[in-house]
Amino acid sequence: MESFLQKFLDDDPKTLREVYHNSVCDWIRKDVRNKGGTPEEAEDVVVLAIIKAQELIRKGKYKEEGKFYGFLRSVGNWVRLEEWKRKKKDRSTELELSLEEELIAVLEAKGPLASLQEEIENIADQVEMDSYINSLDKRGQEMIRLRYFEGYSLIEIGKKLGINQPNVAHHRYLKKLRKIVNRKERY
Repeated sequence: MESFLQKFLDDDPKTLREVYHNSVCDWIRKDVRNKGGTPEEAEDVVVLAIIKAQELIRKGKYKEEGKFYGFLRSVGNWVRLEEWKRKKKDRSTELELSLEEELIAVLEAKGPLASLQEEIENIADQVEMDSYINSLDKRGQEMIRLRYFEGYSLIEIGKKLGINQPNVAHHRYLKKLRKIVNRKERY
């Protein structure tokens, strides 16, 4: 008779159903929902945990025979945390892109204007954006100005300012700038 683990690794439908409907998977679902996840996200985490558990067992990471469901629960916790980090990063990237779009819009507004009213509004937007940028430290101000007002690439900025990881610094300064903009818009 094949062992439970071998059937699990061979994707035996009956064994996978047993694992999927086990109280440990119910606990993983409940944990995801208690931490603010949707039922769909909870199901995703369970499925990903099962897949990850198979992968780890194949790599020899499962050592304690008879403690499979404890192992699965630990894997489920890890998967939930990784999914949370991924979503947080995705949201951060979306916000970074929207701020970058705002900066580009201000730059594009420097073109020829149809009326005095538009020119006044454009100057007001530039002054407001300048005040936000001036709230950053000197290095942040320089990085934003080089990137968005002078068109330097991140690599060129890194060389010019002596920054080893300009993409990380750029991300951090955009994040700080976003906080400054949000704070000032609230008041």
